[in-house]
Amino acid sequence: MRVAFSTELPAVVCALKKLQDKSTSPQMPFSSLDKAGRSVLKWIEDGDAWIVGDYFVAVTKGTMWYSEEPMLFEHLVIRLYNTNQKPISTVTDFLKALCVTEGCAAVIVGDAQFGRMIPVYKDAGFSEVGTQLIWSP
Repeated sequence: MRVAFSTELPAVVCALKKLQDKSTSPQMPFSSLDKAGRSVLKWIEDGDAWIVGDYFVAVTKGTMWYSEEPMLFEHLVIRLYNTNQKPISTVTDFLKALCVTEGCAAVIVGDAQFGRMIPVYKDAGFSEVGTQLIWSP
């Protein structure tokens, strides 16, 4: 595990482009690679982006609208490399360790690609707390 560097931005955008091209998730028509690239660069510049095994992971620390407790928010987990040196479970281990290190009460994660990460998160002890829905005219 290490911090991500700005030199990795093109590889992250390339991975996001591949996801954008193949995903059938309902929110994908609203996706913008330019906006995504700006978000990724900000996470990198702010020290909120990590390389964990083959994965790019972006997180920020903040609070929920209903709580004073600091939380760790996962914004993006995407495969960046294909070395297969470490399983995806290293990402959940990293998130939990970072949560403790940062003094957070919880890690908040999501899955916007039809549940691909849900079994991984559940296997790591995460609990489902709700469902996100989308509507568009």
